[in-house]
Amino acid sequence: MLAVTTALGVWIAPSQRAVWIPAGTEHAHRAHGPTDVRTLLFPAELAGPSPDQTPVIVAVSPLLRHLVLALVESPPADRQERQRLEQVTVDQLRRLPDAPLHLPEPRDDRLRAIGELLRQAPV
Repeated sequence: MLAVTTALGVWIAPSQRAVWIPAGTEHAHRAHGPTDVRTLLFPAELAGPSPDQTPVIVAVSPLLRHLVLALVESPPADRQERQRLEQVTVDQLRRLPDAPLHLPEPRDDRLRAIGELLRQAPV
């Protein structure tokens, strides 16, 4: 399981989920348990699945899984081919159903303090 934290809260990505983090979003991520993580960086001009520029959790289809593997494990040497694969990958991310697992950041200062303690030393 992967947890992605931003100023807006925490997004949880269990197995078979992907996290879209918009360009320029300050974040931290932490894996819980044995986790295989693959990270892709897309050009900022490729608009992702998040119209309001917040992270999004999506269910990973078999096609998306293979696209990610193609980009990570055997990236095309040809720049145009890579751009086409990236565009298809982002198109798939936009089409997939949102699978939200989001814990908003508390607004109350007391709850925020407790949340920070739990992040620093989870039980």
